[in-house]
Amino acid sequence: MRISTLKSSAPAAGAAPLPSESSALVTDDAVVSVVVTGHVDHGKSTVVGRLLADTGALPEGRLEQIRAFCERHSRPFEHAYLLDALKDERAQGITIDAARVFFTAGGRRYVLIDAPGHVEFVKNMVTGASRADAALIVIDGDEGVRENSRRHGYLLGVLGIREIIVLVNKMDLVQYSQAAFENVVREYAAFLNDVGLQPRAFIPVAARHGDSIVTRGAQLDWYAGPTVLECLAALTPRRTAADAPFRMPVQAVYKFTAKQDSRRIIAGTIETGTLSVGDRVVFQPSGKEATVKTLEAFNREAPASASAGEATGFTLAEPVYVARGQVVTRAGEAQPLSARRFKANLFWLGRRPLVSTRDYTLKIGCARVAARVTIEHVLDASSLQRVAVKGGPATLERLQVAECVIDLARHVAVDVESDLEAMHRFVLVDDYEIAGGGIVREVLAAQAGTRPGARARTPQAARRTVDTGRTIALMWAIETARRAGAVVMRHFRQPLVVDRTVSAMRPTTNADLEAHDLITAALSNFDPRIPIVSEEGHIPDYAVRRRYERFWLIDPLDGTKEFIAGIPEFTVNIALIERGEPVIGVVVSPADDTTYFAAPHLGAWRQTGTAPAKRLRSAAAGVRTPLRVVESRFHTDPRLDAVLTLAPVTSRTQLGSSLKICRLAEGDADLYARLIPIMEWDVAAADCVFRCSGRGHQRWSPFTYNGPELRFDRFVLGADELPALREAMS
Repeated sequence: MRISTLKSSAPAAGAAPLPSESSALVTDDAVVSVVVTGHVDHGKSTVVGRLLADTGALPEGRLEQIRAFCERHSRPFEHAYLLDALKDERAQGITIDAARVFFTAGGRRYVLIDAPGHVEFVKNMVTGASRADAALIVIDGDEGVRENSRRHGYLLGVLGIREIIVLVNKMDLVQYSQAAFENVVREYAAFLNDVGLQPRAFIPVAARHGDSIVTRGAQLDWYAGPTVLECLAALTPRRTAADAPFRMPVQAVYKFTAKQDSRRIIAGTIETGTLSVGDRVVFQPSGKEATVKTLEAFNREAPASASAGEATGFTLAEPVYVARGQVVTRAGEAQPLSARRFKANLFWLGRRPLVSTRDYTLKIGCARVAARVTIEHVLDASSLQRVAVKGGPATLERLQVAECVIDLARHVAVDVESDLEAMHRFVLVDDYEIAGGGIVREVLAAQAGTRPGARARTPQAARRTVDTGRTIALMWAIETARRAGAVVMRHFRQPLVVDRTVSAMRPTTNADLEAHDLITAALSNFDPRIPIVSEEGHIPDYAVRRRYERFWLIDPLDGTKEFIAGIPEFTVNIALIERGEPVIGVVVSPADDTTYFAAPHLGAWRQTGTAPAKRLRSAAAGVRTPLRVVESRFHTDPRLDAVLTLAPVTSRTQLGSSLKICRLAEGDADLYARLIPIMEWDVAAADCVFRCSGRGHQRWSPFTYNGPELRFDRFVLGADELPALREAMS
């Protein structure tokens, strides 16, 4: 049974009679959540309190308790006190926080959310309404439509709530005048129509006396429409979450190692849809696919399926890397869109204005990403006055609404449907405080949205754009490597879990694995489209890798043997490879808090602690004699020993990890030669530092990365005019 949208025309002045079976309330197992909104002092709490009292939903003795409170304080009894529990709420007669109450009537269960109406507490109103299925908007029939009547109506539209019932309250103050009721209906119906909302009903009520709340009042004999309770009973809940396409934002990925437990559990709360063992799932926005191997549960038997509202975890049949913030979907169902730029309606609640030149943090699902807002129009939510913003920085004041374009630092998954709020609504964080929220209206192409009058980008401008992107990626990689270094140091010279099952020559510790997890999560959060190749991770087949235009190449802990032996010569290495060349290199030596980093457009740098970074400029040409050689501490190289006996060598220093190459970049050594195989991830980051230090001409071979085996048979950097060494490499 549905209640027709009520118009403002006679005979019912905004109401349409229910069908003849209207007296039978709908029985439904679904819980209907209804937010009660409106301007301050228009009677919202009284409506809710009266509804609870007249349906017998109050706990025993609650009504008498409130009557006694009113007598003690010489106040007239107010049904609103049943909801206003805070001291200041009762003292000032206003609702401050959103109160949730539960009741059952006619076989249907309800949650009523009494939202504050004061302009100072709009944020609380939005919080209360964010999970509602429907809304009651209460308007004082004597005062008429006010600022927050319009603002709340607009915000309900922004939040995607379409089931709206308007109550024209305090009809007793206008002597139950049908004309007064029709005036409110006419004005407010026009406003809601302008924001795209069509209310189900307009109902004249006198909440203080109970007229038209649960029963009809004799004073409103001219009104032939439904009561409030009848309207609630006839609401059609939005499509149940379990029936919607599957969405589960990834909150965390847990890896267990105790007792030979090899599970990697992807955890989160299912927002919509269902998931079962054997389902094929897609992770958005990365597009990776895998099959659900098991569902996991804590302290109970693992289920075969899980549905909306459940916090759950699952494992995959294939080794797919997944990071926090990605969204799990089911293959074959409607998929969210991958967005780095989109149009949105944004409502601002921050203490300071939004500024279009500042960066904010956007949160959608479990993803957090840097965002910048370009304001196109500013809209006064109470008057709907729309002002275009043309050129230059723009601001958005508190309680204003903007039609805007939001640019993100990386792609996120979004839904442009109000039925999927988890990936449709977002909030903006300013200085650790939620300051605004909105809904995604339209996803834009990354190259779209050039401002009117903007010139086409020149090759130099395009180059600057690439360089800027690489600089941002470099800063992210530096921070990530330093964090991984801190993780490694927590395990240094502590009891270790060492796995030698892969190879006695390549042991793996719990420090390797924890650093790997941190780095891969951080880099995937930066841009999930960039593949990650890690020594400790799943290595894709060459048939897949050969198509990579760029990818991250990482060694979470280089120098594991030194690490196990308690020698502080180990590093964390992160490199970005583009078309076979390292374009970003970060080497962190956590034991001495030193970071080497480089990119072709920035050069090579070294920073220790918080001291200023120092540019590396080792550009001396030719061969220095006698030579200073750095070599591996644990990897013997008989061929190299034979060659160096024929060269003018003054020193041979044994050193662990990629620090050997960094010494070359600093000019503290002249030659690093390896005539036995070495893996690409061992040298890529430091090779970038070496190339950008001014010694890039001293490379003995092309060293093109992303080979079939991710391995170099020989690797030599430094002095490039040693005939004996060239003969050994030929």
